[in-house]
Amino acid sequence: LDFQEYAEPTPGNANQSASPQNYSDDIIINELLPNPEGTDSDGEFIELKNIGSQAEDLADWIISDSSETNYVINPADLDSTLVQAGGFLVIDRSVSGITLNNSGGDQVELYQPDEVLLAEAAYSGAVPEGESYARTLEGEFNWTTTSTPNEENIFTLANQPPVADAGSNIEAVVGETIQFDGSDSYDPDDDSLEYRWNFGDGAAASELAPEHGYAAAGNYVVTLTVDDGLADSSSSITVVIHENSNSLPPGEYSGSIIINEILPNPEGSDSEGEFIELKNIGGETVDLTGWGLGDSSAARYSINGDDIPSTIINPNELLVIYREASGIALNNSGGDQAVLYYPDEQEAFLAEYSESAPEGKSYGLLSSGEWVWTDPTPGTENILVDNNQPPLVKMDLVSETKVGIEVTFDASDSSDPDNDSLEYFWDFGDGNSAEGIETQHAYSELGTYSVVLKAVDSNNAASETSAVIVVSDYDYAEKILLNELMPNVAGSDNEGEWIEIVNLEEREVDLMGWQITDLKDYYLFTEDTVVAAQEYLLVSRTDSGLTLNNAKDTVYLINPRGEIISGVAYEKSPEDISFARQDFSDNWVWTDIPTPGSKNEISEVELEESDSNGSESATTNKKAMVTNILDAKKLEKGDLIQVEGWVIVEPGILGSQKFYLIQDQSGIQIYSSKKDFPELNLGDYIQVTGKLSEASGEKKVNISSAEDIVIMEPQEIVPEPMVITSEEIDESLEGVLVTIEGNLVDKKGTNLYLDYGGPKEAKIAIKSTTGIKKPELEDGQLVRVTGIVSQSGDEYQILPRYQSDIVLPQVQGVSEESEQQVTTVPPISESRQFWQYAIVLSAGIIIVSAGLLVKKYRLWERWRKKITKSNGITSSPRSKRDSS
Repeated sequence: LDFQEYAEPTPGNANQSASPQNYSDDIIINELLPNPEGTDSDGEFIELKNIGSQAEDLADWIISDSSETNYVINPADLDSTLVQAGGFLVIDRSVSGITLNNSGGDQVELYQPDEVLLAEAAYSGAVPEGESYARTLEGEFNWTTTSTPNEENIFTLANQPPVADAGSNIEAVVGETIQFDGSDSYDPDDDSLEYRWNFGDGAAASELAPEHGYAAAGNYVVTLTVDDGLADSSSSITVVIHENSNSLPPGEYSGSIIINEILPNPEGSDSEGEFIELKNIGGETVDLTGWGLGDSSAARYSINGDDIPSTIINPNELLVIYREASGIALNNSGGDQAVLYYPDEQEAFLAEYSESAPEGKSYGLLSSGEWVWTDPTPGTENILVDNNQPPLVKMDLVSETKVGIEVTFDASDSSDPDNDSLEYFWDFGDGNSAEGIETQHAYSELGTYSVVLKAVDSNNAASETSAVIVVSDYDYAEKILLNELMPNVAGSDNEGEWIEIVNLEEREVDLMGWQITDLKDYYLFTEDTVVAAQEYLLVSRTDSGLTLNNAKDTVYLINPRGEIISGVAYEKSPEDISFARQDFSDNWVWTDIPTPGSKNEISEVELEESDSNGSESATTNKKAMVTNILDAKKLEKGDLIQVEGWVIVEPGILGSQKFYLIQDQSGIQIYSSKKDFPELNLGDYIQVTGKLSEASGEKKVNISSAEDIVIMEPQEIVPEPMVITSEEIDESLEGVLVTIEGNLVDKKGTNLYLDYGGPKEAKIAIKSTTGIKKPELEDGQLVRVTGIVSQSGDEYQILPRYQSDIVLPQVQGVSEESEQQVTTVPPISESRQFWQYAIVLSAGIIIVSAGLLVKKYRLWERWRKKITKSNGITSSPRSKRDSS
């Protein structure tokens, strides 16, 4: 016998199956206005259109955005939810509560009342102010400068400025006619352009490709401005004018040959790589046969075709003469000079350096006339290579706030590849600014603001990053909790039921835009509802319309973003007994002393075994999915999860807002934007409840407060680092504690690069927060590192935690003295050979292995104490108790 549910009871008659509700497929998302001119909250809207042939009632249809904020279309909010054939329904942000992103893109989805997805519209990148995202007749979406709520879409495009291109830098001599060319300039809208040249010497021109000559030597900045009538742009080049010295030397020798680059100290053997490079900066071809090269000594070389491929040098060409041909050996230390001579032995050009020549660097002449040490470019134009690397800038801040609320702006995760000291400069986007690695700021007006953080290192290299913060009418406080419920009143529940909310913030909070739900009905705070600091708000059933079941029910408190901030579930409510939070903890009990509007008084009531108390998570109060770390990483971002594991680095070591947890050789980052953690020690076994999220490609668990972490009983078997020999360091190892050994191939700032036998080099990133002193290492030296695998964009890196995580293995039989604060141990390969030999010699290894399993916990504790001692950390009484 099969049973099924029917929509209508039929006592005494045959069961009648109700036909499913059919909803129209002719409703589309037609237009979005995410970033109106002025205040977003006043003009933002979502427009729906009925493309069918009959009117449709859209009551109970659902609109959602990428933040999962949902709005159920309600006739009480709108003039009408009936949309005629070909008609429109415009829903303002003030009605829906849906805030579309101005940057980073967003997605709007339309669901039928049975939650079937019918239509969606997605955009990416920054949103131009005042432009709407509208649907064409072909079903595609484009930006338009004409917003048409309740009307057919009209597509007009904003003028795009032209792009100027003045060409490349130029070198010439006095009096030489130069052809300038702006033909690579263009206009994206195909508008006609006007050209304005400024030659830097007071002269100008308005042609596409003018000619001009200079009367005096010098460096000139030439600027081309192109104008399409609505907008313009400019491009500049540098023109270097040299003296026309054709008449200066005796005889008929050209004055346009210069020394352009010299390499005194190449990597490896000087005799093979050393060179002097000449350049023809004139307009005539020159034969250099008989010209000479020399240095500060008496050495001379006469240029001839027997030693080099050609003595002919054309205009703007380069000629490289190596030491092997010339015999000219430039000094590596104490300075030297390279001299070019005319055939009559008169000096034509001199290049001189006074300092020691750095290995592998050439001394080159730039187009500005400046000589610099840079990377060698024999046969090609010189380039200036700045070996200083700019800072890596990261900032942490909330995405939304309210007027007058102080927001913390944190740059502590920023770093410098060269380990330079950094200065931080904040621009809050509202005309205010600040300096420092961490600062606070409160906005005085509503709006969307672009926050810019600039970091400058001690060599004046700078980097910037930006983020958007929305200042709205809504308050996104986090310490707002459900505190007490009265579900079952003697007599009529209709008059006595209530829900109590408590504000644990140190400031007043406005609940406008917040909701309470029992999953059947929703109550929205539509007007300013201010709850003072540390005070209570009572919401009666008469006001909210929410009916709490006596048998069992669930209640949630939801912020304006649609996030569940607090919630609780109960079963079988006794009469006149309230369900109350105990001392603002996560424990709820039934009490026979209801305290509506004041602090809870707990007089716990003993219930039957079938009754149960409720509890909630400090993070979201939704039921968390209990899982292991490996499976947790496969879940969707935003899912509420609960995981357990061992602490493998304490908060503050790799950053003030994070630490790492490991379980069964799977690890994950635990993150708190407020840096709110309990006191944790290395090796603690803990339980964490939070939301799964992702940043820079790395999965992490976001917690709201220290209450989301529970320190549990110590576990006897503690994971040891996974030894990596040739495996690829990839997603599968993210968050895992590993040990790797390899030869040093490169050093960049605080980063080391090891060849460990894998498909590519392993990057070891030493964070400044660890206090680790990078040891003095030589290329090829063997290094062993223990650390946590972290992802940053497309790159994986290993993060050592303590000084003892970096050791220098020594080959057996070789003694090496070192004053460095590092540990020396046998290499992994030699250790393996030793154990393989021991296995062959002794069957007793089986017994030893069994014993090692028993002692594994003690070994972990000794290892932890060793690390604690090496880092100057004093064990707390609790950690001592755990280790016993």
